[in-house]
Amino acid sequence: MEHKATKSPAFKLPDRLVGSVDLMRTLRELKGLDDWLNQAAIRAGGGQVTAPKTSATLEEISSSNGVSLLDVAQRVQLIKVLESFANTAPKIHIAFAVEPSANFLKQMISWLRNNINPIILLDVGLQPALAAGCSVRTTNKLFDMSLRNRFSDSRHLLAEAIDAIQDKVSPVNINPTQVPDNQPATIASAPVEKPIPVTEKAEAPPK
Repeated sequence: MEHKATKSPAFKLPDRLVGSVDLMRTLRELKGLDDWLNQAAIRAGGGQVTAPKTSATLEEISSSNGVSLLDVAQRVQLIKVLESFANTAPKIHIAFAVEPSANFLKQMISWLRNNINPIILLDVGLQPALAAGCSVRTTNKLFDMSLRNRFSDSRHLLAEAIDAIQDKVSPVNINPTQVPDNQPATIASAPVEKPIPVTEKAEAPPK
C-alpha cells in the first residue's frame, strides 16, 4: 500500500513576538538557558536539575511547536530555527505618529501572519512629524499614508483656493462709488460750522 507523504506543520510564532527586537531577545534567552542547562548537567553528573524561569514568549514558542526545552537536541534545533528567522524572515517597518497599544500590534501581527507570511516580523517606530496615520516600509517599497503626506499632495488645491480668494478681493474689482440699489446715490455731507468771530479787546483810554 502506498503512503502519501505528510507535510510537516509550519513553525508558529506567537503573536506576542512582534518584531526583530522580540525575536533577538527570545533567542538570547534560549541560548542562555541552553548554556545553563549544559553546565548544570555537568555539575550534577547527569542528575535532575530545575531550569530557571523562562518568559511567556519562549514557553509559547516551545509549546505551540512541540519543543521540549529540557531536551538538548530540541533546544539546539530551536536555536538554529530562530537564528534562521532573524536572517531570512520577511520584515515590515511601520512608523506611527504616536505609540500604538499592545492589543493593536497583536491584532496587526496576527492578520499579517494569517494573510501574508506565518513568520513575518513587524518592526514599529515613532515619527511624531507624521501628525496622523502611518508610513509602511518593506524591503523595496515605501507607502506613506500619513496626514503630512496628504497635506503635501493637496498643496496645489490650497494654493488655488488662496488665489481665488485674492482675485475676489482684488482692488481692481472694488468700485468705491458703487452704491447698493436700495440706498440713495447721494451722500449727505456733514453741516459745516461757521467760525466764531474773534472780537478785539478795546484799549483802555489814556489817563
